[in-house]
Amino acid sequence: METDSLILGVWTDGTGPNASIRFENDSIYNVDLFEMAKYELTGDSLTIYYEDDLFKSKINKLDNDSLIYVSRFGETKMWKFKD
Repeated sequence: METDSLILGVWTDGTGPNASIRFENDSIYNVDLFEMAKYELTGDSLTIYYEDDLFKSKINKLDNDSLIYVSRFGETKMWKFKD
């Protein structure tokens, strides 16, 4: 399965009872901020083009239910959200 399709879906980092983000084909929706932004996934690099910020990270793990990436904010672990 290609990395591009593995990232699609709804993800949570466990900080609350709801999902955190939703990756679509060309955009990401941040549930907490009610914000949508374009993103690029190239190899192990994830770049999100927020209106006021350019977010860059390196993906350490991406599979059917796990997403781990490192950015200037440190390591983030996410898993597919199941309601």
